Amino acid sequence: MKSRIKMNSQSLQDKSPDVYKDFFSHHSIVVSAPGSFIWFGDYSVMEGGFAIMQKLPMRVYVGFEVSTSGEVDINDFLYFNTSKQKFESSSMALSMKNSLCKYIRDYLYANGYETGVRINILSEVPPGRGMNMSGALSCAIAIALHVYLGELTPKEIYAWKNVDLGTLIQKINYRFDPVFRLAWKMTAIMHGGISSGSSSFAPFINTPYPFIYFSERRGEFKDNNKYRDIRFPKNFNGDWHIFDQIFYGGIKFEELFFLRNMPNWPVDFGLLYSGDVRMTATTHTSLEDIKEILEDSANLINSKLAPFIDDKPIVPYFYYLTKRYKGRSLWQIYIQPTLVIAIEGLRVFKNLFKKGLAESSIKEFFACINRAADIYRLHNLSCKTFDYISDYLKKEMQKLGDSYGAAVKPIGSGKKGNVLFALAYHGLRDQIHRVIKEMREETKEDIVLDYASWIDGIEENGIKVEQYLDQEIYSEFISPGSVLIEHLNYKGNYHSDIYTYDEYLKILPEVDLLIDEIDNKIYIKGKQLTSKDLHSSSATVEILKFLLAKAGDPVSNKLLPKSGYAKDRNELQSKIITPLNKVIRKKTKKNINLKISGGLCNFTVILGRKGLDIYQLKKIF
Repeated sequence: MKSRIKMNSQSLQDKSPDVYKDFFSHHSIVVSAPGSFIWFGDYSVMEGGFAIMQKLPMRVYVGFEVSTSGEVDINDFLYFNTSKQKFESSSMALSMKNSLCKYIRDYLYANGYETGVRINILSEVPPGRGMNMSGALSCAIAIALHVYLGELTPKEIYAWKNVDLGTLIQKINYRFDPVFRLAWKMTAIMHGGISSGSSSFAPFINTPYPFIYFSERRGEFKDNNKYRDIRFPKNFNGDWHIFDQIFYGGIKFEELFFLRNMPNWPVDFGLLYSGDVRMTATTHTSLEDIKEILEDSANLINSKLAPFIDDKPIVPYFYYLTKRYKGRSLWQIYIQPTLVIAIEGLRVFKNLFKKGLAESSIKEFFACINRAADIYRLHNLSCKTFDYISDYLKKEMQKLGDSYGAAVKPIGSGKKGNVLFALAYHGLRDQIHRVIKEMREETKEDIVLDYASWIDGIEENGIKVEQYLDQEIYSEFISPGSVLIEHLNYKGNYHSDIYTYDEYLKILPEVDLLIDEIDNKIYIKGKQLTSKDLHSSSATVEILKFLLAKAGDPVSNKLLPKSGYAKDRNELQSKIITPLNKVIRKKTKKNINLKISGGLCNFTVILGRKGLDIYQLKKIF
């Protein structure tokens, strides 16, 4: 099996520049967020524990296109298929897509926006493998929405990098909390109503180290009267506003253990794709079914053993548990190991970074990961392929005479998707592709190396605003010759777009009014206005540019660009406004809604926001 390219953003951009150029050339706003995975605490984080998380150096890109239809749509998306080493098309499940689009549509309406958006996705993170594509996607959409609505600026988002997590979460002026909670809600929508918030939280965090995330314990509504520490259910069934009340928090390892600089990892680690994908919501449902099994078991104890125990002076502990809580305490005992192993995981991580290559710390670290894998098996969340990969890697390390062995566990919700492995530093670097080839041949499964720390690197950065035309943030992938257009549509909404030059020429005949600020020309339905239509194209362009920036507001002639037209109402009316109104009405059957009022020397001009599609050619790249 030949070696693969690096699986990080820079390498994929170098491999497929045309994919990125096409994506960035069609969006006024582009936001990216990294994938991530959980080292420890995959399920305990929902039970009042914490998750230890790690970002990945591969990203999900979200692009916004403004839609005049007023609807929200999520188009089919491209993702990088590691098996085929190329980008492929995929689509979101229809029910998930409809629910997410409706929520975003309602969010826009609630914030006073009647325009819709088309959301496009380019993902370096393959879906359904436990690498938290959904969390990265939700995070990127939440940021894009806040930028689009003017509630956050790229500068404010960039400033989050230098703030400790506790301050970032708690201080209202940073405005992190509402963005995160919006992402959390959208992740829950994609996960069938269930989300701890961990996968939504991870992409926001700027750190090369692992970090912990926690949120309050959740259960069922009927538990509220039994357990005082449970305020909310796991599944909100559409009551997304409840997410605004859930307590959560996070701590970076460098804040917790006073670590400095980039981490010096004394182990190699990576992710192996087991050959099949899974839906997080499905696995959560499967695990929740165990609760009913435990309740049935408790009912059996209560009904059959009651005659033998109820009148005894000493009540056995097992009977006490099943009698008092009707099986719900059995669930807590059943799920408790996931919480305990995460707590142990924090300790072994501390020793790993503090002691480095010390044999004891590495062996403890590997043993903890392998115990976490045992818990997956206990909960029926493992599978034959996972177990095979685990045994195979351990045998390979034994052949090398390595005393550390190997650590292997499922990630995410288990059953399918990716396997996390950790090996001694430089353990299988030279042989990993041979090992994977042998496992593929023996299992007949599509086992692929999705991520390797020594090949792909460690991700430090969190969320990024990659492109925002309104603030002159341009991606390097915008094709030379592309044009920047600002558009005031007939509904009165303003937005910026980038078109390739061919696309620009194609739309030009359909545009009501185009102002070419570069060459000081005006076009109506693709036809350039001449001296027969206007007395001065350049003066008209300057005045229209100014009025467009103030569209909907009356503008005093004292503020207009200096010219003879700005001093005399009759000159402006007769030489610019009347001829422009006339030619637009003649060629488009529409009105520009440009009016003048007041005296001869002191007057105001107003350009209405609605009624006409007005484009401004601002820049050629």
